Amino acid sequence: TQAVGFRVYGVAAILLAFLAGQIVLSMRTKSAAADEFHHHIASGYSYLVTGNFKMNPASPTFPRLFAAVPLYFLGAKAPLDHGSWAKGNSPEFARQFFYHANDRPDELIFWARVPFVALSALFGLAVFLFSRHLFGNIAALVSLALYSFCPDIIAHSGMAGADMPVAFFFFLTLVSFWFYLKKPSLKGIVLTGVALGMTFLSKFSAIVLLPILFLAALLGGKWKEISFPKTMLCLLFCFLTVWAGYFFEVKPLLTDTPDPLKKEAMYRKVGGEKLLFIAEKVPLPISTFASAFVSMMYTRAAGTDAYLMGEWSRNGWWYYYFVAFCIKNTIPFILLSLVSFVLIRRLSLDRLTLFLFLVPVVIFFTATLRDKAQAGIRYFLPIYPLLFVLCGGTAAWLM
Repeated sequence: TQAVGFRVYGVAAILLAFLAGQIVLSMRTKSAAADEFHHHIASGYSYLVTGNFKMNPASPTFPRLFAAVPLYFLGAKAPLDHGSWAKGNSPEFARQFFYHANDRPDELIFWARVPFVALSALFGLAVFLFSRHLFGNIAALVSLALYSFCPDIIAHSGMAGADMPVAFFFFLTLVSFWFYLKKPSLKGIVLTGVALGMTFLSKFSAIVLLPILFLAALLGGKWKEISFPKTMLCLLFCFLTVWAGYFFEVKPLLTDTPDPLKKEAMYRKVGGEKLLFIAEKVPLPISTFASAFVSMMYTRAAGTDAYLMGEWSRNGWWYYYFVAFCIKNTIPFILLSLVSFVLIRRLSLDRLTLFLFLVPVVIFFTATLRDKAQAGIRYFLPIYPLLFVLCGGTAAWLM
């Protein structure tokens, strides 16, 4: 059995090496995506060297700080003396950062992407280990193979953005929560809270995890383990993690924030002069995060221009993500995913584990039926690892 274990891990290492090779070879030839160039890399570097988050805080800090770390060791310079810094103009600040203050955009963009390759390999390892824990060696290798050759995983692993980090920490939160519910402990509560906090630090869409965790525990027959004190303790560690990701920032909501006049009107409309006074004068923890989260909710409610199969829409299509999933993924993965849900009751999963797989997938597909901000299958990456693991278990059962 020890020899078998070594062989299994050896094959896993080869698959992860193939994954990393595909990512690195492709990302060397990719120009920067708009978000990478204008918002993530340069803004993240300004966060790292100044501790100020005013430069386009529309997305949480972790992916941006993660991308900025290699640039710090490369001796990159932030154009803090340019007017774009004072105005919080992130596109112009990025142009100054890449073309004037440093004048080596290709090198900086490449190295900003490197940490995400490592994160993707760690993500693949987590998928492999959880699949092995549930279904055994064959399932683990199938799950990792599906992960390593998934076009969506390869594409987004080579970009300095939020989509792979949020998917990774989303999966870690679910797995930590599953282990906690299986064997309740203070350690389990803390780990779940920290993982949840890291998910929020990656992307605001982490909010969907709250009903997912609640329903998975409730339907899985573990409602006693999410009592009010335990839930509050978990949320406390989540809050502390998010606050740490903003360097324990304390400031009024309207200080160093984009579009202050627009936000003033919003706060006045929601809470009158009292809320506006708090937003202007009262220092609060994670104020940048809170202000940006409110703006994100407003944007998603208002909708954005979406494109699907030759058509544009401001209201979206109920079938958008179904079509995007089928177009963006390989036929074997799609077919195996469908077979997995048909045969899921034959995999000998206990009640809790069954709902750990079902609840996130169902919520993602149903909650987005009326989504007005449809911008690609990347929003569905958080449920991909669950599908990989489930497909691995199904493949092992079929064999």
